[in-house]
Amino acid sequence: MLLKDAGYRTALIGKWHLGYPPNFSPLKSGYEEFFGPMSGGVDYFSHASNNGTHDLYFGEEEKTEEGYLTDLISRRSVDYIGRMAEGAKNGVPFFLSMHYTAPHWPWETRDDTRLADEVKDNLFHLHGGNIHTYRRMIHHMDEGIGWVADALREYGLLENTLIAFTSDNGGERFSDNWPLVGVKMDLTEGGIHVPWIAALARRHRARRRAGRAGLCLRRRLARGRAVRSPQDLRAAAVLAHEPPRPARAARRRLEISARGRQRLSLQHPR
Repeated sequence: MLLKDAGYRTALIGKWHLGYPPNFSPLKSGYEEFFGPMSGGVDYFSHASNNGTHDLYFGEEEKTEEGYLTDLISRRSVDYIGRMAEGAKNGVPFFLSMHYTAPHWPWETRDDTRLADEVKDNLFHLHGGNIHTYRRMIHHMDEGIGWVADALREYGLLENTLIAFTSDNGGERFSDNWPLVGVKMDLTEGGIHVPWIAALARRHRARRRAGRAGLCLRRRLARGRAVRSPQDLRAAAVLAHEPPRPARAARRRLEISARGRQRLSLQHPR
């Protein structure tokens, strides 16, 4: 709501997992557009949740669309950037929050359409998957991130774009969290310690710093002057995911905003 009230165009593309309509949805939390599953995990081809219900939405309306979910999220994001680019160049900021489910179970790559019927009754897919499939799923996601970066470059936004990578939890199943103890769902470091990486091409010196990120940065932004002065950035993007290694955590997210600071405490001077 903060960014929308400040004049941003806003969209969430990907996983929501914070309740269902009519009481909850991205549209009720400050986003003008939404495309993706409402639940925490779906089959990558049938887009059905663990109870077998089809779970792919446009706004608050169920929508059927064929394709591998990771690619659908990537392509929708590229389309959104294209629609927002002209406005961004003329002073209308935009914010895109991109939430990949990859590499969340079930363990399906682009080539595993046949598995959709096999796992339809149990998406946890405990009997399947391996580190090679896990790597491919991350690779598909990283390709999509490349498409997004290419779109920003094509529309002349990349140089003024902030890209940040993070995850919502530690790794599980095919991840190796060493030297941290624990995995996803644990309250130990292996379950809650995640990377946060940011890059801004224009007038930005690379730094390496260990510290807290995520929610504390979002609170800092909420108190900051970015919302009062979106002119601070011509274009900004936040891309959440971890480095493309099979030993890293599960879900990736991408958040993109144009021409203004967003939810993170990073600023790009004009």
